[in-house]
Amino acid sequence: MKPEKLTRDDYYDVSGLTSISLKDSKLQSSWIIDYSTSNKGRTHVNFPEHAKGFFYYAEPKEGPLYEGEVRFRCCESSDPSAFASGSDLLLPSGTPWNIPLVRIAEEHERYQLLPEFLIKDGAITYHTIRSCPRRRRILRTLNSSQLDPTNYYDLQGLKRVKVQGEGTSSWLFNYVAARHGKVIPFPQETKGYFYYFQPPNLPEIAGEVRFRCMDSSDPAGFEDGHDLRLPDRTIWRTALWRIQATAGYKGLADFLRKDGIVKQETLDICAGLGLPVQTKDVIFSLNEELYMDFSRASRRYWIVGHGHAKPVLIRFCNSPQDKLFTGSAMVRFERSPLLEHRNAPHVLVIRIVEILQPIECISVGYSPVPVEGELLVQQTLENRDQQLPLLLDTELAEYQGLRLLMAGDK
Repeated sequence: MKPEKLTRDDYYDVSGLTSISLKDSKLQSSWIIDYSTSNKGRTHVNFPEHAKGFFYYAEPKEGPLYEGEVRFRCCESSDPSAFASGSDLLLPSGTPWNIPLVRIAEEHERYQLLPEFLIKDGAITYHTIRSCPRRRRILRTLNSSQLDPTNYYDLQGLKRVKVQGEGTSSWLFNYVAARHGKVIPFPQETKGYFYYFQPPNLPEIAGEVRFRCMDSSDPAGFEDGHDLRLPDRTIWRTALWRIQATAGYKGLADFLRKDGIVKQETLDICAGLGLPVQTKDVIFSLNEELYMDFSRASRRYWIVGHGHAKPVLIRFCNSPQDKLFTGSAMVRFERSPLLEHRNAPHVLVIRIVEILQPIECISVGYSPVPVEGELLVQQTLENRDQQLPLLLDTELAEYQGLRLLMAGDK
């Protein structure tokens, strides 16, 4: 990767690829390198069509040697002499595509033996790699209006990140833990700020920590950034009630209180809810958008109101089968708009707000597929050709928990 040592064999055509595996036969190791994600953080973006050239190590023009980085020089020819007249590959944001040496040194699992390759190639020395500082993640604030540029974090490729607030113990954030304990690393372009978000029109106990992805460390660009999303396209978040209930987040709970963002009485209310730590489906208000996975025929939601939490099992369809659909959507509970319920405010329905992953029916003979913007309907047991909205009558024992939502929506 040292520019003066490049040969024609080091020329790569990565145009149109999502990622590429670079290999070193002598070290018997390889590294997966990808390009970017979309500006909404939801899908991977392929290398652009002009991405033909050389991966190389760029030494810092000034400052400490550990500030070097791996870059990609676009060249029209595989002749190494074309390197000088080429141009560095850019990200969609217009900044150079790069992998900082500090990140290579810290992410042992992802870039295993890449430091050794760079040393063998003469691009760096052992002293350079040993001098790489551990990136200290000392939070100054989680208030989005008072962000400190020193709290701009690059989490790309990390499986977990250790964070510590001023004057508190540390805690760990990960991106998402998949099944069987496999942890998925933070995606490309996960660079930005942790911050605290209080959803409008919801109680204080509905607050949560999010991560705002930003191209620049300038806090003034906060509104132009976007919230980090999970593979299912929902927003990455850590709810306040879960922070309070999890021993590993004690330092975060203390920091939120010391930072003046959350009151102790709010944490005390969270403590009294008794919500299962692993649940994701917590609802605080009617018309609040929530995630619904249609690959299962039913889902248990926890309804929170007046300092209490009650579980409610919602079955999406009248069918003995457990799997009728694939796909997912954001939905909301709302009072029934049907004429027959104009004097029955206790009846709720479910509206499909946004389809996240295409919903398809995989069950023969079951026809009503959820439609974006429409009410969730189901096939009647008496007549398969008849489709009616799913009705949730809160006067029935099975849906009594939903009354907590009704009480807060006069």
